[in-house]
Amino acid sequence: MQISLIETAPEKPVLAGQLVDLLRKSTASITDTSVEKRFQPRGMLMAQGHGYWVQFTDASLVGKPPIPGDYKLMRNAMIALDGHALVIATMQFDNPAADEPAAMLGILSSMHFRRDSAADQNASADPDAPIEFTVPDSRWRLVLALEGLERRSFHGDVKSGGSGYFIVTRINPNLNLSGWFEPASRYDGIRKLWQRDSEAMNKGGAPKPQNVTFGKEGDWETVSYALPLPGGTHCHLRAQFSSDGTWIDLHLSSVSQRTFDDALADLHAALRSIAVSVK
Repeated sequence: MQISLIETAPEKPVLAGQLVDLLRKSTASITDTSVEKRFQPRGMLMAQGHGYWVQFTDASLVGKPPIPGDYKLMRNAMIALDGHALVIATMQFDNPAADEPAAMLGILSSMHFRRDSAADQNASADPDAPIEFTVPDSRWRLVLALEGLERRSFHGDVKSGGSGYFIVTRINPNLNLSGWFEPASRYDGIRKLWQRDSEAMNKGGAPKPQNVTFGKEGDWETVSYALPLPGGTHCHLRAQFSSDGTWIDLHLSSVSQRTFDDALADLHAALRSIAVSVK
């Protein structure tokens, strides 16, 4: 197995909905020469972030005895540990029922990291202290009072129409929370936002969202949904706040073996712990 880690630029975060399309593009040259001749991505249970993998069989080696160093099967994985840590993995083997393929996926699923606190703008002596995010041109600040956060970061600002991107994660229970400060003029409602997002996921080949529900949580407009994941639940909650020239877009998600209802209740509880106040 070969693992490569890529750090993306602060202004170019990798979103969970982009992973399937990135995986498709990276394996395009393999698909046509494989036995499967189809791109069939599968979700991963991740300790941190999101991931997908796909398997191909080399048609030229079918029925031949094993050749050292020339493997019959290949699995390719694309993982976003967070918005700026992209992992690309290649796994090769001859027997999919052997112990090694499962061990490889287990190694990938267990990956997580903690950002160096010296480079963390929001580091605190108290790891459970509330975290604040804001941008210079906004009168609002976002305060997160969540326990057990492993990492926090912030990139950019909204000057000259730019965005302020932030992300926090929690390993146990799993929680990925990212968001953006944007000019309110860019927000045209939760349903139009969802329409664009769902169309982008469909175009990228992501599994069709299930249990899609619109609602309200305090001052937030929300849409929740699940993505199919063998052996677990991939639960998502999008939340939108727009007032006085600022739009705050939140994306909360978790991967676990809980039921969808239990996972969604945990995401709503996390959202209720977030306060938006005037600076």
